[in-house]
Amino acid sequence: MNESALEISPPRRAFLYVFLITGIILLLNGFAVLFFAPIPRSPNTLQPAPLTHTFGLGGWMPILAGLLCLGGAGWMLNRHRQVARIAELVHADLPRSGVTPESRNRLLSALIERTSLLQTALVPFPQALVSISLRFGEIHRLDLDLASTGSVSGRFSPIDRKLGKAIDRVSECVVLNDEILVDFTNAAKAFEFFQTVTTDILRLPPDFELSGSIRISRRHTTN
Repeated sequence: MNESALEISPPRRAFLYVFLITGIILLLNGFAVLFFAPIPRSPNTLQPAPLTHTFGLGGWMPILAGLLCLGGAGWMLNRHRQVARIAELVHADLPRSGVTPESRNRLLSALIERTSLLQTALVPFPQALVSISLRFGEIHRLDLDLASTGSVSGRFSPIDRKLGKAIDRVSECVVLNDEILVDFTNAAKAFEFFQTVTTDILRLPPDFELSGSIRISRRHTTN
């Protein structure tokens, strides 16, 4: 699976106003033709002219077109709200880097909550891929890609031959030259793997620093 930059932008507001104004005008025109045009205009006219088939279509067609335009304007307004919500989640602050067990757990919990909210907000954008990047120790990094089904794929790097064998003994994975690929059933399992690597394998000191970030990219599947 490859990934690239993903641009999520709402329709231009000019189109929203055009659809909204056009829909209102068409509705008013349709109602005027259908309900007000048959009203007698002269005192000598006792009965309004009967509506013909063509006259009825002349009233209902603008009403239908107006409803379609208003529906399009409603879709655009909803898309604006969805994009604004995504931008709010992406740019909202996360806890600072953690150097104690409490602060690291606080950061991990915030990352899990934020990615869950993002996945919900990104349902209308199936091409979006939410990723978490964890940096810890001096050089190590764990990148997690979260699928819409809840499964998680991870890349742990850098590794050497000794570290790769140690991780392979405790977790089912694919060991490459400088990184390890591993799949998890959910985010909780991924963070269990992180705890195992940092505590039992790397044996990092209690005050090791953990930082994390979230990004959204374009999902590309290769056949």
